[in-house]
Amino acid sequence: MACIPQQEIDDLKQRLSLVEVATSQGDKLKAQGKDSLVCLCSFHREKPPSCAITPSKNLFHCFGCGAYGSVLDWLIKTKHLTFLDGQHRLRALGKSPGLLAPSSVAAAPVTPLVPLRQKLADLDDDGQ
Repeated sequence: MACIPQQEIDDLKQRLSLVEVATSQGDKLKAQGKDSLVCLCSFHREKPPSCAITPSKNLFHCFGCGAYGSVLDWLIKTKHLTFLDGQHRLRALGKSPGLLAPSSVAAAPVTPLVPLRQKLADLDDDGQ
């Protein structure tokens, strides 16, 4: 297997949503705070959730065992992959449209489902 260029890896780490990858692996995420989600850590046994995912930064950190990193690190650790295998798995996931981060998906034009109401005439207007 050939090494994937660093620029492509960096691009994939920004485009792939860590939240989507974690939920696709069966992790139950719960909102905590303004910009954080927590779940049970996949890397050690615990009862209260201590693994925090910050969607805006697309990073995770476990306050219980100290594990941290990007979506690539998450894949390597949860799937017990080598670095090179993790890169290839990341590339394969990059082709899955359901795992893209919301900021990387182009916004489609929104068309209203109901026709817009016409502007009401001003009752004080005498027409002149």
